[in-house]
Amino acid sequence: MPALDRRQLLPALRLVAAALLAYGLSTLAGLPEGYWAALSAVIVSRPQPGAALQAGADRLVGTLLGAGIACLAALAGQVPFFAGPWSDLLLLGAALLPLGLLLAWREAWRTAPIAAIIVLSAGTRGEGALGAALLRVLEIGLGGLVAVAVARFLLPGHSDREAAVLARRLLARSAAALAAAEAGDEAGCSALQAEARALQRRLFRLPDSARWERVDRAALAELVRAAGRFGLSCGFAVRLLLAARRAGNPALAGAALKARLAPLTALAREEAEVPAAPAGRASAESQAAALGHVLALAARDAGALAEAIGGDRFRP
Repeated sequence: MPALDRRQLLPALRLVAAALLAYGLSTLAGLPEGYWAALSAVIVSRPQPGAALQAGADRLVGTLLGAGIACLAALAGQVPFFAGPWSDLLLLGAALLPLGLLLAWREAWRTAPIAAIIVLSAGTRGEGALGAALLRVLEIGLGGLVAVAVARFLLPGHSDREAAVLARRLLARSAAALAAAEAGDEAGCSALQAEARALQRRLFRLPDSARWERVDRAALAELVRAAGRFGLSCGFAVRLLLAARRAGNPALAGAALKARLAPLTALAREEAEVPAAPAGRASAESQAAALGHVLALAARDAGALAEAIGGDRFRP
């Protein structure tokens, strides 16, 4: 298991601080459900302030919509049509149907049906739906605001710096996967590729959160594109290497391929579709040629990614 560094521990610290602070403020304000505020703070917490702000806004809007529609459904429950043993089921359906359609349009507001169910459940316990809705909105709003404030002021992270760190790790993991494929370690190669894909997914999400930050979004987008190109070409190179290894291709021992592999696998020590043809149908020469071509593409894309990381805006 890889050791955690400071950058990985800080989001956990901010999450705990936001939850405790939200619960404490809720208690001081006399709100009855401090755990709602703490839960909201945990859900909204993100490594970057921009991402936390986006998550907090989506959660608050979803809660307002859900609580509002639930209140309307509770008022409709006084109509004789909803009287009877199935009244709660009818009210629940009346509230969730428009919210389900809303989620189909805007998935980020997924807290809306949760808020609606909580507000309607207050009516079944003899509590007022409007009072429950107001309390719910207050708790959610408090938790979200605390999470955004903590992300902004407690050792804040930034999307451009995070992108540089993730891109360096992506380079290292992908290069290590190439080295493992060259050595014939398929299990190790698969694990390293899985780590690289996870890093790439995190990197691809950063431009969305950067909309709320003062960063060079064009430079960040170029870094993400370079990472995508390198991940694609490196993945193809790994597949061809493994296929050549299984086929016992003698070109793997040749100086030409080793010369192409050396600068790429060296990246594994720095923290800084081309299908594999079946061995029975492709000659060793054509397989070696395809592998050499893909390795050249991977080297080119690695250089572009390293250049993008090295920009002044992506210094760690």
